[in-house]
Amino acid sequence: MSSSKHLLIEIGTEELPTKSVAVLGKSFMEGVQAGLNNRGLHHGEARWFAGPRRLAVLLYDVKSKAADKSIQVLGPATEAARDKNGKWTNAAIGFAKKHGVTADELSEEKTEKGMRLAFYDSVKGASVKQCLNDIINECIKSLPIDKRMRWGAKRLSFVRPVHWVVAMHGKDVFSDPVLDVIPGNLTRGHSIHSSMPIEIEDPAKYEEVLEGAFVIADFVKRRNVIKEQLLAEARKLG
Repeated sequence: MSSSKHLLIEIGTEELPTKSVAVLGKSFMEGVQAGLNNRGLHHGEARWFAGPRRLAVLLYDVKSKAADKSIQVLGPATEAARDKNGKWTNAAIGFAKKHGVTADELSEEKTEKGMRLAFYDSVKGASVKQCLNDIINECIKSLPIDKRMRWGAKRLSFVRPVHWVVAMHGKDVFSDPVLDVIPGNLTRGHSIHSSMPIEIEDPAKYEEVLEGAFVIADFVKRRNVIKEQLLAEARKLG
């Protein structure tokens, strides 16, 4: 039975366009969710984070591996599968060869259109380990970015130059390149008040770790804090 762990993905960048932060944050989460769901990797609650220098998504209880699937492929009608001497026809032999078996290994299946040859197989379920990098890169390509940037000699492009990437499933840390950056479990705090890399030991503590480094990663929470501070100053000034 597949285990479940929390999944954290963070892309650290140079200063993002202010008006795009929330849209990119939500889209990043939705893209990662779609990538997981399309592969049968079910999960629990999903949260997005976005700030001046980061886009991140935290998904709770992500299955390590999707369930294996049984597939059925229908072939020619059984009437057309053998000749009058009872030997397999080219239609049956060709269908079997296409699926890597002999005609004798095929089954017969009753359908609305009569009896037909059938091929059965088992397809192994996708695993987070195998497909997370593909999911991230698919998501990056589909983000609603008006103008993409290139930096240095790189041919890759993104909304802003990327400086770090975090990719963790539980305590498992991924290292396949994302936008030519090797991921890890090191994030960054406030650019002035906490400049050193910070280790994340548990994806569930992502928000807490960043708050300790003077960063409110939750976009809505940060906006509300700023709003309250502005209102408090306004009240002082009458």
